[in-house]
Amino acid sequence: MSSGLRILATVTDAFGGRGGIAQYNRHLLQALCKDSRVGSLVVLPRLVPDRPTSIPENLEYVNDAAGGWARYAYQLVRRLVQRDSFDIVICSHLNLLPLAALTAARFRSKLILVIYGIEAWSPQRQRITGWLLRYVDAICSISETTRGRMQAWYARMLPPTFLLPNAFDPGAFAPGPKPNYLIARYGLQQRRNLLILGRMSPSERLKGFDEILEATPDLIRNLPDLAIVLAGDGADRPRLEQKAKDLGIADRIVFTGHVPENEKADLYRLADVFILPSRQEGFGFVLIEAMACGIPSIGSLADGSKEAMLNGKLGLVIDPTCRSEIVSAVCHAMKQPRCVPDALGYFTLDRFEQRVSEALTNFMVQEPT
Repeated sequence: MSSGLRILATVTDAFGGRGGIAQYNRHLLQALCKDSRVGSLVVLPRLVPDRPTSIPENLEYVNDAAGGWARYAYQLVRRLVQRDSFDIVICSHLNLLPLAALTAARFRSKLILVIYGIEAWSPQRQRITGWLLRYVDAICSISETTRGRMQAWYARMLPPTFLLPNAFDPGAFAPGPKPNYLIARYGLQQRRNLLILGRMSPSERLKGFDEILEATPDLIRNLPDLAIVLAGDGADRPRLEQKAKDLGIADRIVFTGHVPENEKADLYRLADVFILPSRQEGFGFVLIEAMACGIPSIGSLADGSKEAMLNGKLGLVIDPTCRSEIVSAVCHAMKQPRCVPDALGYFTLDRFEQRVSEALTNFMVQEPT
């Protein structure tokens, strides 16, 4: 058995996963593996849509847990009946809290809950989840916005909460020329373009895609050579495509579909301006990735993306419901040079790993609630 802290993490997805939560979880797990106090880390993912890569050596990634609740529960029960214990159980999503709390109770472990965005912004539909919050020893929140919105509905005081914002890897996201292969793929020759990237889901229609489509007629009146790149995929994409046709702007809109990780930095470099006029982001990590690639970026005042913009220190933040503000901000940003803001260093991966280490130190001296 490995010496040092023994940790079990229940996660929605991480290695082999897609999207912001998966990336956040990868960074968190990698940071824990680098901490000399961590002896072993067992991770049970609910979803593994792609082949997992870059898994740290001292991390046991239980791929067999993915593929349905029955398989997940089976793999968890296997750990519950073993004699070896865990010092810490990390629950990476509120939906997993019943299973994580059961595991923590079985081993008398400390329980950490990670919260990201809208899943924590309103009371839980399953009462047992809200009830189990009293057994959480600490919360790791992606933003002050998410922590505040959770506290607004939770009747008790939240347990000790550590703020752990998203991070970017400077080795993966850095300035570079516009990639010719993407210019050719999307027919963007002689075009400036405005980029928005996110999941196109019917349950997440506050990402800002609709707001950008509705502002496009005004945008192209001010910027005649403009194209709008809507990156990402999901079940809501057909509706958005039809909306572009109904607005008579389909010839100015590019739908990229799913963007693989190995093309994401190039997609940012393709853009002249990046925007996220959202109302439901816990943080908005795509903003810091875009800025790391030197792209002038625009965030929202209505959610956690203002924290990704350091409340306007890194770029413009706007009211996403105000079309004139969107148009004005885009026109202004189009005149700005491509450069990485000095203050973006606040979100580097090194700083993230430092915060994880500090949070672990502070957490281990907390008495369980």
